[in-house]
Amino acid sequence: MSFKEIVSYILSPSLQERLITVKVVFLLVSFLFSVMIVFFALRTKYLRFRFIEDWIEFFTFQAYPSVKIEKKWKKIKERLEKRQEAEYKIAVIEADELLDELLRKMGFTEGSLEERLEKKFFPTFPFLEELKEARKVKEDLLHDPDLHLPRERAHRVLEAYEHFFKEMGLL
Repeated sequence: MSFKEIVSYILSPSLQERLITVKVVFLLVSFLFSVMIVFFALRTKYLRFRFIEDWIEFFTFQAYPSVKIEKKWKKIKERLEKRQEAEYKIAVIEADELLDELLRKMGFTEGSLEERLEKKFFPTFPFLEELKEARKVKEDLLHDPDLHLPRERAHRVLEAYEHFFKEMGLL
């Protein structure tokens, strides 16, 4: 059998009619796999990291992490509006956790949070003492849950964290 005969047999209408169901099945399977690829690609962090974050940064004119930080910070600040002392305490603790998370993401992973605050450029940070005092309030809250925390003091503590975040360009 020559090459021309093989090609003419493959292209013959009779064979094409018999293969139409196979073509439709393969077309459906291909579509299903394409949908699965898109679905799993959207769920991975790689695509989010490589593509979606760039678009978010482009349209919001902010770095991608700062968008997340602003959302978390807004939730923390909303706790002060609830006028409950327990909410004030939770807000202070969450602000400290956010600080810890941000320092880790910035590459300061060794040691305790106090040690990381003392690293390279933080000793020259203008609000460092204010931040240390805020951290002391947070530690006092953890050691004594019955400690009284008025709204004004919670507000000052959150301002110290906010100054840090603003100084770092995250808010």
